[in-house]
Amino acid sequence: MQILSEKEFEDVLVLHPELIEAGLTLIDRQAQLENKRTDLTFSDEKNNVLLVN
Repeated sequence: MQILSEKEFEDVLVLHPELIEAGLTLIDRQAQLENKRTDLTFSDEKNNVLLVN
């Protein structure tokens, strides 16, 4: 079994967001939100925002 680094795991989710939920679109990567950083930011089909950290 191979263990992925955090960056490799993010790369997989960027390429295959359907692993989280069908219909997701990547908005940003490593976005700064106030005083915190989120790894990935997605939008769903209803324009809800999903933050992945």
